[in-house]
Amino acid sequence: MKKASPATENRALKREIRNLTLERNSIKVICENYRRRAMLAESDRAEWKQRFDLLLARTPETKP
Repeated sequence: MKKASPATENRALKREIRNLTLERNSIKVICENYRRRAMLAESDRAEWKQRFDLLLARTPETKP
């Protein structure tokens, strides 16, 4: 099999770099979306915990 010319190898490598860059950017967007969702879930959890703690503090204890 004939070895590819340096120009052909360069084009193939540039195409691979372009494809990998697109893939990296796509993964970066997905990661940022997950991070945003995790931060929202964490703040939501903290808010609900605070509400629940306030309700518990207002509820009198009953002894069996």
